[in-house]
Amino acid sequence: MEPRIQEVLNYSLSNLTRKMTLDDACRISKLSRSHFCYLFKKETNLSFIKFIRKRRIEKACLMLQDESFLIKEIFFNVGYRDYSNFIHDFKKITNVSPSEYRKIIKNQIDLVHK
Repeated sequence: MEPRIQEVLNYSLSNLTRKMTLDDACRISKLSRSHFCYLFKKETNLSFIKFIRKRRIEKACLMLQDESFLIKEIFFNVGYRDYSNFIHDFKKITNVSPSEYRKIIKNQIDLVHK
């Protein structure tokens, strides 16, 4: 992988809870916006913003497996500041709401333990 893109990936994955913009990614990579977008898409098959959203939702899915976390806690812990944006992105990526996802996971775990 292109080292400048790898550096952005490492930084963004370590800082998912922080606000991360395309301008931040360009600054870290020391690339122009257009060149960064081109290389990032080439390396990941996603735009930078879609990559960040997807990784945040993946982290939320892991957290939803632990019922001690409230859904309203999780959205903040994965870097969202607006609950409705979190719900919208979660449904767009997983095709279910966070509460539906949690029920599905719980049912799967219950089946395994029967």
